[in-house]
Amino acid sequence: VNANDCPIELPPSAEPSATPTTSAPTTAAPVAPVAVPTTPSPTTDAPTSSPTSNPTETPPVELFGETYDVHTTTALELSRNNLIGTLPVMQLLKLTNLEKLDLTRNSLTGTIPSELGLMIQLRDLRLSENELTGSIPSDLGLLSSRLESCELDNNKLQSNIPTNMGS
Repeated sequence: VNANDCPIELPPSAEPSATPTTSAPTTAAPVAPVAVPTTPSPTTDAPTSSPTSNPTETPPVELFGETYDVHTTTALELSRNNLIGTLPVMQLLKLTNLEKLDLTRNSLTGTIPSELGLMIQLRDLRLSENELTGSIPSDLGLLSSRLESCELDNNKLQSNIPTNMGS
């Protein structure tokens, strides 16, 4: 059988070569390859999803113009960065492995959000030398068993340290 006699049109990559690719005996006549449609296997040929198309993947967090990975960010050290505005607590809460938050010597305003007490991995909280007002939320006491350092000085805070935060 000659490839020119075959009624099926072959793509260029499937045209027969001058030497047979099989280990057929030399007495057999070479056979032209025939394109056979295949059904994709659901385990091997199915399209794979890209990281951005995975609906269960957590998107990165954007804070102060920078992007942070939700799972791998353990420290946020942004002291002396001329940051202004209030603490973006909802974005900070997404950083579930955050152990250190240092926002000292900026121009942050507003109150210290009580939700910071939900950041259970936090060991080092530094918010000193900003323009923060109000009282220190008692919910920060939820961190007292893990919190190794808490610096809130040189703000405009109007209360004492909550008793549940220890001495």
